[in-house]
Amino acid sequence: MEAQRRDTGPAANPIGAIGVKADVTASTWRRINRRRDHRWAHSRLSAYIDGELPERQHRRLAAHEDICPECGELIRALQVMLSWLPSLRLPPETGMAIAERTAEQVRARVEEWS
Repeated sequence: MEAQRRDTGPAANPIGAIGVKADVTASTWRRINRRRDHRWAHSRLSAYIDGELPERQHRRLAAHEDICPECGELIRALQVMLSWLPSLRLPPETGMAIAERTAEQVRARVEEWS
């Protein structure tokens, strides 16, 4: 029986036909996904730490935390800060003043980056 010949032309690989390399390695895909997950993770860190993410998103972010030193460090820093907050016991008006100053500083930083 004659072995079937695989067509390797543009019709066989429509992605290659538009200029995307078809033989992308697994490590390249991991690198691409890591960057994508990094951006995805940042907007969900608070919910992750508070245990408010749906199970599937929680698993995805946990897996990202394992491979991304930057996110892992940020998560640990946020957890430490959250553990310290109850011990501060600031009067409500002081807490509000701190929150307003922090918000002003964040807005200024965002304007710098824009």
